[in-house]
Amino acid sequence: MTQNRIHRLHAKGERFYQRLKTRLEPRHKGEIIAIEVESGGYVMGEDELEVALKAVKKFPGKKFSFFRIGYPAVHKSRLHACRVSETQEILNDTALMRQIRRSQAYFARGGKGLSFKDVFGKSL
Repeated sequence: MTQNRIHRLHAKGERFYQRLKTRLEPRHKGEIIAIEVESGGYVMGEDELEVALKAVKKFPGKKFSFFRIGYPAVHKSRLHACRVSETQEILNDTALMRQIRRSQAYFARGGKGLSFKDVFGKSL
């Protein structure tokens, strides 16, 4: 996906967000919103992964713009267009998304992963 196309898609999402923000900001400030850029449909949640998974489930195969409600950026540091493109590629990779869902289910059932010390031999 070219940077120009990414910017156009984000601009569509931005227009939808501008229409929604006065209604959302008082009760949802700080939450993440993913807006499906063609329909204006959206999902919200506490973090980017949660919202991305909801968005892909609700709008399979679609493109999204992400915003932190009430703030100028999703993250404190600016995202470059290539990061947005990489995120879209991950969201559209059905095998990877299936693995992410399996991992979430594993940890939700109380599964344990390796600690930093287990992997690297020293504590943070």
